[in-house]
Amino acid sequence: LFVGGLLREVNKKFKVPYTPMLLIAGIMWGLVDNHLGLIGKSGEIMSRIDPHIILLVFLPALLFESSFSSDYHTFRREFWQILSLAGPGILVGAFLTGLVIRYVLDYKDYFGWADSLMLGAVLSATDPVAVVALLKEVGASKRLNTLIEGESLLNDGTAMVLFVVMFDFAKGESLSALDVIGKFFRLSLGGPLLGLLFGAGMVFWMKRIYNDSVMERTLMLFTTYLAFYIAEATSLHVSGILAIVALGLYMSAWGRTSIDVNSEEVIHNFWQVIGYIAETMIFLLSGIIIGEKVLGDEIKLADWGKLVLLFVFLILVRGAVVLLAYPLFVKSVYGFTWQQAFILVYGGLRGAVGLSLALIIYGAGDEINRDVRDLSLFHTAGIASLTLLVNATTTGFFIEKLGLAKSSNVQEDVLTQVCRTVYDETKESINELKSDKFLRFADWKKVKELTELKQFIVRVLERTSTGKKITKEKEIEYNFLEEFLLSTSKKSKQEMENEIRTRFLTTLKGLYWHEYEKGQCEAETALLLIESANVALDEEFKSLKDWEYLENALIHGWVLKFFSKVKRVKVLGRICTWFLYNKMTFSYDVASTFLVCHEYAEATLRQVIDKENFETLESVISESDEQMELCRVFISENIELIFSEITRDIQTKKATYAVLMRQLNVINEFRSHGLIDDKEFKLMTHNIQKTIYRLKRKSIKSEMPNLRGIIPSIPFLDKLSQEKLEQLILNSREVLVQNEDYIFKEGNPAEGVYVILRGKVREFNHEGVEFFHGFGSIVGLQNLLEYAKTNLTSGKAESIVYAVFLKKSEFAEIHNNDEAYQEFWNTVSPALIKLSSGQFPKAIVSLEYSMMEKLVKLCQLGKYYENEIVLAETGGFLVSGCLQKVPENSIMNSESIIALEAPCFIEPKECSELLSGSGTAVVLHISEEMARDWEFSKNHFGVLVDRVFNAKFGNLDEIKEISEVRRTVVNPREKTELAKIIRGTVADFSVLRRFTKTQGEEH
Repeated sequence: LFVGGLLREVNKKFKVPYTPMLLIAGIMWGLVDNHLGLIGKSGEIMSRIDPHIILLVFLPALLFESSFSSDYHTFRREFWQILSLAGPGILVGAFLTGLVIRYVLDYKDYFGWADSLMLGAVLSATDPVAVVALLKEVGASKRLNTLIEGESLLNDGTAMVLFVVMFDFAKGESLSALDVIGKFFRLSLGGPLLGLLFGAGMVFWMKRIYNDSVMERTLMLFTTYLAFYIAEATSLHVSGILAIVALGLYMSAWGRTSIDVNSEEVIHNFWQVIGYIAETMIFLLSGIIIGEKVLGDEIKLADWGKLVLLFVFLILVRGAVVLLAYPLFVKSVYGFTWQQAFILVYGGLRGAVGLSLALIIYGAGDEINRDVRDLSLFHTAGIASLTLLVNATTTGFFIEKLGLAKSSNVQEDVLTQVCRTVYDETKESINELKSDKFLRFADWKKVKELTELKQFIVRVLERTSTGKKITKEKEIEYNFLEEFLLSTSKKSKQEMENEIRTRFLTTLKGLYWHEYEKGQCEAETALLLIESANVALDEEFKSLKDWEYLENALIHGWVLKFFSKVKRVKVLGRICTWFLYNKMTFSYDVASTFLVCHEYAEATLRQVIDKENFETLESVISESDEQMELCRVFISENIELIFSEITRDIQTKKATYAVLMRQLNVINEFRSHGLIDDKEFKLMTHNIQKTIYRLKRKSIKSEMPNLRGIIPSIPFLDKLSQEKLEQLILNSREVLVQNEDYIFKEGNPAEGVYVILRGKVREFNHEGVEFFHGFGSIVGLQNLLEYAKTNLTSGKAESIVYAVFLKKSEFAEIHNNDEAYQEFWNTVSPALIKLSSGQFPKAIVSLEYSMMEKLVKLCQLGKYYENEIVLAETGGFLVSGCLQKVPENSIMNSESIIALEAPCFIEPKECSELLSGSGTAVVLHISEEMARDWEFSKNHFGVLVDRVFNAKFGNLDEIKEISEVRRTVVNPREKTELAKIIRGTVADFSVLRRFTKTQGEEH
């Protein structure tokens, strides 16, 4: 580690790749260890290490760190391309390498086919440790990094599987074709399955750890090694490498959110240190082994030439494998160019994994030919050295020359803008500090030099094509630097739009994770939202469609159909209800977080994008606004109407979390100021952190609405006896209706009514009259009328609807309960009048529904039995039954009798008396005041209704306002006018306005 530390400093100073330096240092150590005393003796001891130890001790940590830190989204999108190289590609590469060993290098006298394929598998194993270390240093794109790193990770596992099979053959074991196939599939499939199993177990455990980063690190470390040991050292005999890769990818995809937010950075730093230590030791150790064992007398001069030839042919073999897979690669989501193909071929480094396998061959003893053992170790070590010393040191050069690390004009412009901001902030900071009385003797010229602002900006600008060209041509001075920073590179509008869209999406990804860290969304929510941004980034040249992707992921029609079928099954129905509620809760969490982060991202970009690019920015923001509007519609139609309590539940949880975090911040602030010590801090924060832990894992769920709970809000049902209500509830039937489906249809037999528990229903008839019903409303109430043998309307779901069906026969008691009877007709009459528009005057039908309800409430209900006299001088509404109208001064006979059948309107003052016909007649008598003004108020009947209603029942807000004024009024005449206002005989507030002018503004 000391040697590694020294070389790391050299790497910082001279930019020489770190892993090749480690290998060279190790080789030199191995060559001269006889002259290094105790240090040399330790090197000799290390060179005799069992190769299995290298695999068991160093490899698990390196593989896990690499796969855990990889971009799972990119890996998943390129999985089939990666698998084509790591699967069939390894088999083809090992076979071609075997041919090269036997016929090109002319080793057929030493190497049989099993030996050749065994060494071919070893030489085909690219080293993920070396590859990852290289890619991090040369600055390749993230997608190219993931492709090469992912291929290298899976490549090792497949090569290891092939090596194990060929190693058994080389030792003389006889295996049938079936045994070989079975062993291959057991190793290659059993490893990933074991890794996924351990990953799920680790995530399950980690979710139950709170505020204990030591335990989290310990759990991850021992799970990684335990999985590898069980895979390799037990009777399972599956691939340990593939198990660790699967474990790391599982944690990268779904395990990140199981890590405590406060421990996240600590754990990532921990694994970086573990990876660095393992990387340093494994390459230094590999170099020592090469120096000790490989560069000996057993190797002839011809073998050195063959090593160089093998090095060239291995590049050609890898090129052939990539060429065979090229048609599949060009179909990748991200595309594939010949430049990337060249780096994929040239960057196939060999390292510690192949060297460990060669050492296993070397230590096999007499079971394998001595020449095979020596040459396998020599060529493997030689190829590892050459790829690390030649390929690793020149790959960065090729990446730059091929333009794979080149920034776009927009990226360069953004980099320039950042430098300009740093430059401006530095100047502003210096100017502010000059006014500080405690710094008045500072040498500000020296301060400017010591900040090395110029050097900083020059180093950054050297990464841009324009800046690099300028730095080569002249020495940059501060005045020129300022002029350059004020300029921007030329770019097309489309290029700028794509770049702004990319910046917007990357900002969104960061905001989504930040919301999770603040406890403002669930872990699964953050993962899905980040995935939506990643999918959008894959097609950055297209308009934003991130919410459309999310909506498809959230709602599936088959779920609702299945739920509707099993809803009536007692146990299964409850399970489905719970499942659907949780699904909608998750949907609302996703939608609300989506809106918050989009709004913040828009505001952020408006602050950092130059004014000259505002038009392009607004184009991207308009795309974002469209997606936000779709999201709001989704919330309105699917959640607020159907699951309104979900909004309250989630917002309650978010608010609770925010309050708890504020408590922690206050305590942290006191601790940072030294007002409380560590013991007091732990005492005060322990309960808060425990509450946060429970809150994060607790689902706050309101009770599902039911008929029993909403009966008190239904006007006439609450008047029924408790016994009848219990019977009504017992005989009710819950139904689930999907969006756009009919609940009932006009003309079908009238069987009953529906009480809405969730959702929205449109009720309408063939004439186009329609009403909308929500929670607690009764749909089809007029179907309860005795003369309604068929449905008078149709009911259609405007969203997913949960309702309770109540049979018509269950409402017989209403006729015997005066209060319930009165409320029933007050409730049903407005809809009945609207639906029978042809039977009523236009002045009444044209009223708004709310005004119609006021009108009905002002009427007096009359219930008349057969041949009973009906006093109808004030007029009214015949809503049930029939009446007989006998004209004055006419002879009482069948021809002179005019029959009125419900529903119809009785004109005020048209006749004073009517006779009830057969059955029971129900009349809503208009009040005397409205009847008196009927003829004069037809054109503004609503004003009359409103005035009379306010006079009788009062408008609370207006009365309160009037009362405040009346207390200050002294003049008797003014008091009289105010009294008229209160009684409703004055239709407007002109008097009141005059009072406020005379009495003062406060009145």
